[in-house]
Amino acid sequence: MIVQIYGAGFDNRGAQLMLLATVQRLRELAPDTVCAVDLGRSTVEDRGSHGLRTLVPPVGERSPRKTRLVGAYSLMSHGLSRAYNEQLGLVRRCDVDALLDISGYAYGDKWPAPIMAAAAARVSDYRRRGKPVVLLPQMFGPFEDPAKRAAFEPIFRGANLLYAREEESLRALRSLGQPNDADRIRLSPDITIWVDPLPPPVRPEAPYACLVPNAQMTRHASQTWGDTYLEAMVRAAGRLQRHGIEPWVVVHDNGPADLAMGEQIAQAAGLPAERVLVEKDPQRIKGFLRDATMVIGSRFHALVSSLSSGTPVIALGWAHKYETLTQDFGVAEFCCQHNEGADCTIPHIDRLTDETQRREVEQTILNKKAEARESNEKMWREVAQTIGLN
Repeated sequence: MIVQIYGAGFDNRGAQLMLLATVQRLRELAPDTVCAVDLGRSTVEDRGSHGLRTLVPPVGERSPRKTRLVGAYSLMSHGLSRAYNEQLGLVRRCDVDALLDISGYAYGDKWPAPIMAAAAARVSDYRRRGKPVVLLPQMFGPFEDPAKRAAFEPIFRGANLLYAREEESLRALRSLGQPNDADRIRLSPDITIWVDPLPPPVRPEAPYACLVPNAQMTRHASQTWGDTYLEAMVRAAGRLQRHGIEPWVVVHDNGPADLAMGEQIAQAAGLPAERVLVEKDPQRIKGFLRDATMVIGSRFHALVSSLSSGTPVIALGWAHKYETLTQDFGVAEFCCQHNEGADCTIPHIDRLTDETQRREVEQTILNKKAEARESNEKMWREVAQTIGLN
């Protein structure tokens, strides 16, 4: 079986973790599964290192003009030799048996309609060919903007299964449906929770905590957090140092914006340059986050990696996914709100530097992770049955 995994990328450690989790589970279910991705957001080396095939012909996913040609590209692929392309590590679009969407968060009022239009064209092409489409656990909504709601409608109607990652996303999906849609809309936790960490790239001798910046906070949350966000991260670093804990800035994205923000935070907090950690392997980053005293930050999957390893987090976010993530792990009080000001992390840092209190929080987190496992396993059984992987 050949499965297209859409939304995968190596430019963002979260997207990379979702891809890794998906590929690992598909191959556990059926070792001969061929996983294919589009050209964007990866290099030949990236795809080769994970045993991924490349879909041909390429499609301009975010170009409105090319979006209209998705179906035509699929038809064109019939004229390409399957055997020849297999030798080159390529897959014809017409040979793909199922589509799994792992976008994370691309469907809702915060995103441009062309992104959803491209996804709608892709889903429609699969449905026209009678192939299954599944949206794996991710954040959805809100869909209050009529134009965005209309853009998502073909995706909603065309998918065999849609998995919300948390209750608010579940409500957003249900707001679009009729009673007979209920069975297609389901709830399941983030798939990266069960990706194992690898040994970290460095092992600090002293106790340390991680600061994980997200440059999206200056765009998506500019009207709420504003300049408070950077100041809050800098003050967090100072408070950690007062408690004898080394702050480390961890870059969880491959783009220049997070790195620039991380360096800005480090400089303002008086941290040496070597305390800004840049690492390509998300499993090694997960190992570094696992060994930290706590993690303070705004990259969603860095927080997931921390919580799934039993490491307490202090979240600063721009969407409801941050609040629901901490709720799901039983530590909702550790999600900071923009109206709490630049000292929002301080009482949480003080609490987590108390050994007894931190151990209690760690145990709560691990208990919640154990409770979520069966939901994840059930989801994969349903996916396997839907796409015919049994």
